[in-house]
Amino acid sequence: MVVIALLVPSATHWIVRETGFVFRMELLMYDWHVRALPPVPPHDGLVFVGMDDESLSRLPLDRPSYPLPRSMHAKVVRELHAAGSKVIAFDVMFTTPIPKEDAVFAEAIEASKPVLCGAEPSSLIVDGEELITLTPPAPLLRPHVTPCALNAPRVFNSVRWLLPAIVDANTSDRYPHLSAALAEALGSNISDAATGRDGEIPIRFIGPPGSFKAVPYHEVFNGTWRESRGSEFFRNKVVLVGTVSPIVDRAFTPVGDMQGTEILLHAAQTLAQGNWIRRGNETTNFLTKAGLSVLLALAIWKLGVRRGFMIFVAVAAVWIFIAHRTFATTQVWIDSFEPTLALLSTLILTSAYEASRVRRVFHRFMPSWVAEQ
Repeated sequence: MVVIALLVPSATHWIVRETGFVFRMELLMYDWHVRALPPVPPHDGLVFVGMDDESLSRLPLDRPSYPLPRSMHAKVVRELHAAGSKVIAFDVMFTTPIPKEDAVFAEAIEASKPVLCGAEPSSLIVDGEELITLTPPAPLLRPHVTPCALNAPRVFNSVRWLLPAIVDANTSDRYPHLSAALAEALGSNISDAATGRDGEIPIRFIGPPGSFKAVPYHEVFNGTWRESRGSEFFRNKVVLVGTVSPIVDRAFTPVGDMQGTEILLHAAQTLAQGNWIRRGNETTNFLTKAGLSVLLALAIWKLGVRRGFMIFVAVAAVWIFIAHRTFATTQVWIDSFEPTLALLSTLILTSAYEASRVRRVFHRFMPSWVAEQ
């Protein structure tokens, strides 16, 4: 029974990683932990300029629709540069060449460096491995703008973490993630970031969707932002220009359905403040699970299956409570579902072994029909 209790934690650790349903249950527990985190205020050095529906009606457009002309982006870049912004970034991929507009946009970017934008990703599955390639901006823009990766892994259709950089599978060029570039502009050294087994950094969402309030794009384009926000509003700020839409570029997160640009802001603040979610020590977790499994097996041996089941329920509840409180207070992620699965497996296997042992004893000392009864 002790051998069973020692082997089960190793097996369940592998099962959680390799079995989709079980891993999904662990991530649902993770989402529950994330929603228990207290909200924090947005970073005061990070500003969100939103291309919203209201801006379409207040911009000089022949046809009010997105994407906006790059000549408009050029004016916004000059406006933000004149206002003293430190870095300007676009959650937009300017990969399709538009020569007439690109020339104007490139001139504005060159005078306002640094300016960041997205590189268009594409993926191909080869031998079960996903290979990602990134297309840089249009040729006229390429020498002036810094391209960054925008994509974040979606595990079971939800964004929970990011990769600080992506390497192009064809060219081996390294593209920093846009949120990592924004964090570095805010003065963070992301090389010290604690990452998972695949290099991912869990995002510490500061609150529900809408935590970052957007400055409407039309206010910056028309220069009316000074009247309501003051002439120093953008000075020494890192500015991200992105979409505000209830339909496009949205993804599920542990805290709700969120705009893609806002996910980038949450990720940038996570990296800038160094408060990403950290994983618990795997060795400590394994030893704790193995110890609890052995104690449960011994309890079943000494006290019987019924009392063993009651002990299992109590220990599992206490473990989940401790994991939840640890996450909420220290932002350390301790597995919740896997230890519970390990204890349940220990309960089932050791109970079956104990029942088999008792049956053998009965068969040894009494008629078979009495033993079975």
